[in-house]
Amino acid sequence: MESLQVEEPPRPSRRRSWPPDPGSRRRHSSILVKGRSSSVALHDAASRMSTCVYLQTSGLSVTQATLVAFNSAVGSSVALVGYYPSQSGWQAFAVIMLAVATTAMAQQSALISTSCQLGAGTFEELCQPLPNWSSRVTVASFLLYYWGCLGFYAQFVEVFLADQLCPLLCQRGSSWLCQSEYRLGLLVFLVFALVSWPPQLSGTAAVFINNMNFLVKWVVIVTAVAKGVYTVISVDAERDYVAWAPSGFVRVACLLMSSYANTGIMPQIAADVDKSQQQRAAKLCPIIAVSLQLLVYFAVAYSAYFALGDAVTPGVFATYNKLYPGYMTTILQGGMALLTFFSSPLLIIPLKAWT
Repeated sequence: MESLQVEEPPRPSRRRSWPPDPGSRRRHSSILVKGRSSSVALHDAASRMSTCVYLQTSGLSVTQATLVAFNSAVGSSVALVGYYPSQSGWQAFAVIMLAVATTAMAQQSALISTSCQLGAGTFEELCQPLPNWSSRVTVASFLLYYWGCLGFYAQFVEVFLADQLCPLLCQRGSSWLCQSEYRLGLLVFLVFALVSWPPQLSGTAAVFINNMNFLVKWVVIVTAVAKGVYTVISVDAERDYVAWAPSGFVRVACLLMSSYANTGIMPQIAADVDKSQQQRAAKLCPIIAVSLQLLVYFAVAYSAYFALGDAVTPGVFATYNKLYPGYMTTILQGGMALLTFFSSPLLIIPLKAWT
């Protein structure tokens, strides 16, 4: 009688096949790999739990993908862009904006197209064809950059609550929340954790958050332009302007490109967009999103600069509040707090995917 021999299953290779199968990538993303750090394990646990809570759709449409790209690019920079013309000169600013926008369209289109061709759903997977050291350095740099942006967003919301909400609570005798910065910080942490829970851009909750982000963003944009135009017309004051300031060209170009480049979210958009719409999204999404961003930045920047002149500071809305306070300034500051709050998932979702 022949003996029964049982072969051991082959050990899985530690090298990842390329390009990865999109279906298996989604399945493997929910597996908790032994040896990971506790922070990565928490990210994975949150992704698994949120997948059970939030309904998912078949994928993003081209319009929804464009909305995500626009929301990701136009965030807290709305409150800063009015300062840029004072650094480069208002005439030079237009030239720099056009050059940066043209570069951003080509860059975003290339990233989405390449992500679709390689089946990459994260920036880490997009970097896998690179040399190992280059891939690790690039991904680590983006992780640090995104966590830094998220910290800036959280600080902005906390400062707004401390400056605007806490005085109102103290007047009404409810000062418990504002008696300690740790209590206020805990509140900010909880609300950011709640809004950043969805694991995908195409989930029902994520789409709702993006729609709210888009609505609040346009309230801030329209109010900012209206405040600038109203200040120019109604306030009779001497203002100094600079047309060309060559010393600030590179600085302004880098600041604008940090917003226009919008690199980290592009592979995620390519992964979450409906498969039948990927090619259209690669062509239309960057053109529409960047063009809309260009128009918004022109309107916000020039309305603020011509209203304040060289008296403008990096915190444009804070300058308004100091020199020309009013109800529109309150709307701007409150809207910016909501805007940064609703923009946080656009930073957290790529971080979840990478880790």
